[in-house]
Amino acid sequence: MPKISVIIPVYNAEKYLEKCIDSVLLQTFTDFECILIDDGSPDNSGKICDGYAKKDERIKVVHQENGGVSCARNAGLDIAQGEWITFIDSDDWVDENYLELMYNNAINKTCDLSICGLRSIDKNGKLIIESKQYPVMFFDKVSAKKILFGFEYFTTATVSKLVNRKYIYENNIRFDMEVKVCEDGLFWFEIIDKIDRVLYDSTPCYNYMRNENSALNSTMAVDKYMTNYIATRKMAQIEKNRSVLRKIKSYEALVAHYLCDILLQRDIFIKEKYKFYRKHLLNSLFYYLLDRDIGKRDKIMAVLYLFPKVYTTLKKIKQKITAGKMK
Repeated sequence: MPKISVIIPVYNAEKYLEKCIDSVLLQTFTDFECILIDDGSPDNSGKICDGYAKKDERIKVVHQENGGVSCARNAGLDIAQGEWITFIDSDDWVDENYLELMYNNAINKTCDLSICGLRSIDKNGKLIIESKQYPVMFFDKVSAKKILFGFEYFTTATVSKLVNRKYIYENNIRFDMEVKVCEDGLFWFEIIDKIDRVLYDSTPCYNYMRNENSALNSTMAVDKYMTNYIATRKMAQIEKNRSVLRKIKSYEALVAHYLCDILLQRDIFIKEKYKFYRKHLLNSLFYYLLDRDIGKRDKIMAVLYLFPKVYTTLKKIKQKITAGKMK
């Protein structure tokens, strides 16, 4: 049985896949299995996966019909044998000490979830930003769940985390197929709810490829993003701590805030859509305004989003002022 299972969902990733897999095979920590889930890729990703499986017995490949990233990750969890589990996205890559750092931190410092820092990289390989450096930090479950929504240290991202498998399998935790956005947040929230100790080492060992095409630029994408509310409602049902519940409600308002902003800035204003998201913003606004981690400007904007005519009027005034300065 390997110490670590590395699960990589693969879809249309032929451009980056070899770099991703090579970075895993070059790890200084070698006691792992690497599970590649070909999620019905129409490109050559599946063939690339099979090629690596022939070269290295630690590589396992599953081919399945396209079911989405959560389906692929769940398929990996279904066959994983490692004592510890980590996820890597197929267009990302990891430093050679990625597994060693997180595993040694978990074992030597007795924690159930080990997290490392990351770098955000653009499509040309240029560094955008990397994690701020801190001493190694420890969090209990309440603090860790608040951080998931505050993004101060680590985030809800599926990657850059190593968790003891028992918390996944003993509690039958899987990625929720109903949730299209924030499915990773719900997954880690459920896991953190079951554990006692989280370690964060800000050393950036994970390289995250920033996908500029993932912006919410269509009505369908906006509706997809609204599945955040499915996730946050499920988190609220789990959570008993009042301070964490307030953080969840504030996050709900943040999502609605973002969606209202997108709709109000479009050339064609969809009133019914806006009214739907405005209702969600209004329901959670109280928690948002009281959240100390939210800046004053964002709080003011959230209030303005409740009054679209005022918002659009102020926006036009600002545009005229800006245009006047440019002349």
